[in-house]
Amino acid sequence: MKRMLWSLLAAVMIFTLFGLGDKGRFVHGADGNEYAYTDQVTKMKVEPMDFTEYEYVNVGGGYIIWVLHEDYAQNIFALNLQNGEVLQLTNDKSNKGEPVAAQTTQGTLVVWTQSYLGAGSEVWSYNLTTKEMKKLASSNEKSYQKPTVDGNYIAWEERGTRVVHLLDLTTGAAEAVGEGTDPQLKNNVLFYLEGLYKLIAYVPKTGIKQEMAGVSSSTIGLFATNGKQIVAETKYPNSVSQYKWLNASQPEEYGTALVKNGLPAFKMFAGQSYGAWVERGEQDRTHITVVDLLYKDTFEMPIDVNYHRVIGFSGDKLVYLSKDGFVVLRSFQPPAARAVRDVEPIQIIMDGDEIEQRVPPMIIKGSTYVEFRTIFEKMGFRIKWDGKTRTITGTKDNTEIKLTIDRKEIMVNGKAVKTAQAPIIRGGTTYVPLRLIGEAADRIVTWNGKKRIVFIRPKDTDDTLYFEDGTVKYHGDLVNGLREGYGTLYHDNGRVQYIGEWKNDKMHGKGQRYYLFTDEVFFEGIMENGNMVEGVEYYPGGAIRYQGTYHRTASHWEGTEVRFNSEGEVLIVQIREGRMNGEATWFYADGSVMIEGIYLDDRFIEGTLYDPEGNVLHIGEFDTFGEPIRAAS
Repeated sequence: MKRMLWSLLAAVMIFTLFGLGDKGRFVHGADGNEYAYTDQVTKMKVEPMDFTEYEYVNVGGGYIIWVLHEDYAQNIFALNLQNGEVLQLTNDKSNKGEPVAAQTTQGTLVVWTQSYLGAGSEVWSYNLTTKEMKKLASSNEKSYQKPTVDGNYIAWEERGTRVVHLLDLTTGAAEAVGEGTDPQLKNNVLFYLEGLYKLIAYVPKTGIKQEMAGVSSSTIGLFATNGKQIVAETKYPNSVSQYKWLNASQPEEYGTALVKNGLPAFKMFAGQSYGAWVERGEQDRTHITVVDLLYKDTFEMPIDVNYHRVIGFSGDKLVYLSKDGFVVLRSFQPPAARAVRDVEPIQIIMDGDEIEQRVPPMIIKGSTYVEFRTIFEKMGFRIKWDGKTRTITGTKDNTEIKLTIDRKEIMVNGKAVKTAQAPIIRGGTTYVPLRLIGEAADRIVTWNGKKRIVFIRPKDTDDTLYFEDGTVKYHGDLVNGLREGYGTLYHDNGRVQYIGEWKNDKMHGKGQRYYLFTDEVFFEGIMENGNMVEGVEYYPGGAIRYQGTYHRTASHWEGTEVRFNSEGEVLIVQIREGRMNGEATWFYADGSVMIEGIYLDDRFIEGTLYDPEGNVLHIGEFDTFGEPIRAAS
């Protein structure tokens, strides 16, 4: 009976964002900094029900979204966190699940999956701006799950085959991105898990896929991202959960450890500059760890509600339901030194290592200033300060550098060098302009404004090129600064990317390519103008994946391919013009033959089917689903 009252109750709800009883408390981060938090208990309330009776509750785009079971139907509702309006978005008998909401180029969209008994699966959207409902994808054979939406795209996962699909909202074009699970869209980048060990970022605009994280000895569980940072749960065999911070814009093999011994996460969220994961403790007690995504600091957050009631972030406010069913918005106040939340803190990377800074860099009139002592001591200089002349002297081997506060000149081994900016003192700390470091220490100094990182590296030599961060990019033969002859190319994580021949600054000739996060060969053979032409491709561990030629798009073209499935079965099949065409043999996990016959245009069309004991089950043709076509009786 109480479920039937929902429509009437929603219509008479009283909403306000004024707190009924704001509470301010303090907690300490892992590095000792003090954070405050305040609960804004609103009058947004649903009675007599609460969200423990709902399925698939989410928050996004300024709305709380959920599925409600009512009168043998599942329908979707949305609550506007700004004005308290409640909307019923659907009213039919289909099965619906996993609604999500976000701001997009088309307005605020709610996206969900739905199905009818025996009728496949569909992906739908409701535009909260235009009030338009639209079917985006449908299939009679496939089942869809885990939709995600942001910016100009919608994505979802195909259950069973675990293929991730992507839809462009502007053009309407859809594509199968690849095998994967748990897709998440942020800032027009699609993140998803590939297998158990890899986190992939796919940029639809460029078509580039990049492995963001992958450690062969650990599995990746839950993850959440805001498009700039990633929080991920990882597990090693026979161990507890570990939680890590990852950069969402560049690959990291290990990331930064946040918590090394934790309980398994039940939920995980990422807001604008904070993240959190929810652990389910004994007797369903809730344990929340909050992450300052900008400073990689964590603090445990007390909360006296069931874990089901924690919904997620709206901006940087954690949304949850009180015991009485009221919507609560929890705000965080960082330490004064971390109060600016709309920009990333400036990092300094020297020779591939991040420098721990006593005080953060400053930007003055468009120029970046960094603390002098920390930088120059890291480069090996001994520092001396003369308070009378306000002069700093740095010595290293046969080099002596002198800088005077507020003077646009440095002395290098007694020779004066004019500079555009001068060292300064702020709050008792000496700062020098970035450009001065390069001039004084004969280094290459660059500023990446997009990543807000200062890079300090050695100058290139006759046989070595460096990445922006100072790690070695290439070592080998160079002609006029271009790679020519034989040499080794490195990934920016320090691992080998390619060993072999070069021509006109491109991989050309015999060579080997390596995996990003292991020291194992991915390909060996012939390269031409940077592209694989012919050779052997390997799985991690050394098993052959493909042998033959390649198309200019790097796809397999003419050769033999080896495929494995999750049951340990193996398919060996001929590839012609990029598709499975020709003889094929499919083996059971124990090595006995399951099927042998012919593929045509990626479909098995005829051959012999065996049972695990080797008995013939069928000889002849197979249908489009790979099932034997039996002769009519």
